[in-house]
Amino acid sequence: MRTSFAASVGGVALMAGSPGLAAQPPEVEADLRCIAIVAAAVGQAQGEARTGVIGGMMYFIGRVEGRAPAIDLEAELRRIYTALTQEVVETERIRCGGILSEKGQRLQAVGKALQTVQ
Repeated sequence: MRTSFAASVGGVALMAGSPGLAAQPPEVEADLRCIAIVAAAVGQAQGEARTGVIGGMMYFIGRVEGRAPAIDLEAELRRIYTALTQEVVETERIRCGGILSEKGQRLQAVGKALQTVQ
């Protein structure tokens, strides 16, 4: 699982662990897991879907950087990656996808409402 996951991440270097890094606050940890999961999807997506997946990854990166501006994103993602199991990946894929789906629906509603603004 780790080999295929790492290979699908593309340019995000997540192969080695980063021992000694303390866990982040729970909400940052959750978003870091989403970045790792979505990064894997970027490597698998094509065309418009890839653009959407990259947008999703940027959303989670923004959340992390907003909560922890000085974070070493690469080191933290290395740490997160070493702890991923297939079960965690499946659970987080559902959770992270739900968050992105909800945000997408909100953006569509805002866009629709703005069409009526003159």
